[in-house]
Amino acid sequence: MTRKHFSVPRASFMPAAMLTLGIMLGIAPRAMAQPESTLGTFTTIDVPGASRSQARSLNTRGDIVGFYTAGTVHGFLRSRYGEPIPIDFPEADSTMALGINSQGDIVGLYNSGGKQHGFLKTSDGMFSSLDFSSSATSTSAWGINARGDIVGAYTAGGTTHGYIRDKNGNFSSFDVSDANFTSLYAINDQGVIVGQYGGGGTTHGFVLNQAGGFRSFDVPGPINTGTGTQTRGISERGDIVGWFMTPDGKRHGFLLSQGQFTFIDYSSVIIGTDTDGINSETDMVGGYDGVDGKHHAYVLTR
Repeated sequence: MTRKHFSVPRASFMPAAMLTLGIMLGIAPRAMAQPESTLGTFTTIDVPGASRSQARSLNTRGDIVGFYTAGTVHGFLRSRYGEPIPIDFPEADSTMALGINSQGDIVGLYNSGGKQHGFLKTSDGMFSSLDFSSSATSTSAWGINARGDIVGAYTAGGTTHGYIRDKNGNFSSFDVSDANFTSLYAINDQGVIVGQYGGGGTTHGFVLNQAGGFRSFDVPGPINTGTGTQTRGISERGDIVGWFMTPDGKRHGFLLSQGQFTFIDYSSVIIGTDTDGINSETDMVGGYDGVDGKHHAYVLTR
């Protein structure tokens, strides 16, 4: 196992533009969408008995992973039309399932003895712990592609850094130069990565491809700078999802496709929607704050 570090200069990032799969896209906003009629059908997929459910990622088959609270926090796996199955790292205090690839391999994080670790659960059910290094105070694994490449974040020296772990177990650290933090959230089968970094008093999204091409982007229009642009997922086509907050404190999901932003709200009466995962069929998953005061998981099918 080897570890190496590389960074990219923040000055090379271009706000409101991005490079995805080598194609330069001009980004323009769309009107706030009514997803019930324009994007597809929302279905709530809460884990029975949970006080909170969150869907985080889905693969081409429609298998969904996420996490829920029932006493403590547990991960879950839900097949396309099945019931959620709990995922708990052995002897962990809590577990979150955060990413799944086409083979059914799952990554996430768990807490044990006051320390956070990443994990990999292969499709045959075998768990393994992931730590960037012995000096890292925390590690999380957020995304995995069909090759078995994993992306995530780790904290060392009080700073959060992104990392890439290849299928052979070799870690590479990644930072945006002069950023307050860098995190990597998803990687598709072409090796294109989405993440975010802190700079200029807010958070920006970015895209990084295998050739080293990268661009930053921000949701257009007035947004809450305290949260900025929160990226979460990328599809095989290069579509990106995430969420942001408007100055009035409402949270909205977004889809960035073919250079256009579409904003996503579970319904007009919901004050908070986040969109966290997208697959090659453009189905999406995330969570919303219900009128019952609970946070619910959803899948949006096209």
